[in-house]
Amino acid sequence: MAENSGITAETLEQTIRSKLEATSPQFEGKTSLAKSRLVNANLKEEIAQIHAWSNKTYTPAQWEKLKEIEAGEA
Repeated sequence: MAENSGITAETLEQTIRSKLEATSPQFEGKTSLAKSRLVNANLKEEIAQIHAWSNKTYTPAQWEKLKEIEAGEA
């Protein structure tokens, strides 16, 4: 990962198998495409080892709202 990006495995709350869900305050104000590009740039080496994958990116506020919705459905 890029050393000066501020994005690390710890800040992304990531699960990489064939799917990645990333949460970062750095996503605030960015489009979905910009968030995906940021993740892709910082995980370039890891992504190169995966045949096919998808990512979903969230700001911390979006992540909390999603978790509240999911909890309400359970």
